[in-house]
Amino acid sequence: MAIPHDRIMNTSGFTLVELVVVIAIITILLGISTMAFHDWMVKSRVEAQVRQIVADISNIRVRAMTRKQRCSLEISANSYVFRSYSSEGESLASGAIVPGGGNVSFGLKSGPSTYYANQRYEIDQRGMLDTADTLPIFLEYDGNASLDCLNLQAIRVNAGKKNTAGDMCNDK
Repeated sequence: MAIPHDRIMNTSGFTLVELVVVIAIITILLGISTMAFHDWMVKSRVEAQVRQIVADISNIRVRAMTRKQRCSLEISANSYVFRSYSSEGESLASGAIVPGGGNVSFGLKSGPSTYYANQRYEIDQRGMLDTADTLPIFLEYDGNASLDCLNLQAIRVNAGKKNTAGDMCNDK
């Protein structure tokens, strides 16, 4: 039994309107997922940078303790550098640069709108930072990363999250 030609033409395939609607839906979903993926990548880069800075500062403190040698941390808006010193009388500006540190992707701030400008902090032979107060370091990032700042204290370094005003780093 043969199927009439008219019936075959009416029942096969998709119409052009259906294809356009499906392509539009796929395009919208792809656009949304691309933006979410980009935000996720930026957040992970911020968190990785905070973890790297914490690890580098912890390593330089251990170096100071194990070698019984003064070190320093120099922070600027776009980088941080470690130096070591061979004698007590050597000035903070003249020490030998130690591996670790380097350029950062997100600027380093001491407050909501104040960037670091070549500020040096000494780390003594016991691995202690020469500050009586907590020294916050904020990353130039306004998103929702779980870690976006760190607190330096005389005997420890803690990663944290900025408060809503952006002027305090709450330890995690």
